[in-house]
Amino acid sequence: MNYISELFDLPKNIKPYCVLPIGYSAVEINQKDRYDESRIHKEIYN
Repeated sequence: MNYISELFDLPKNIKPYCVLPIGYSAVEINQKDRYDESRIHKEIYN
């Protein structure tokens, strides 16, 4: 977080808590198809 404080020239009494990235990725990421029908259980609970 020191890098963020220096990058934005924050006063010493201000400490960043977290960083949230906002925007779109420069590279399109293809998601993997992780669906596996064998992992689905169709049991009935009585």
